[in-house]
Amino acid sequence: MNTKFDFENLVEEFEGKLGRKLNQQETEFLYSIFLRYLEEYGGNQRKAK
Repeated sequence: MNTKFDFENLVEEFEGKLGRKLNQQETEFLYSIFLRYLEEYGGNQRKAK
């Protein structure tokens, strides 16, 4: 899993839906959610292998 690429795609998707660039605070908030998601779901996928 290329998390940097995945996160960049997520930011682009949000920006596209909003019709503007995310500011620093929004990007950091989205990243914190993204990391929690990886801990919850990414970790489970790794354990399953």
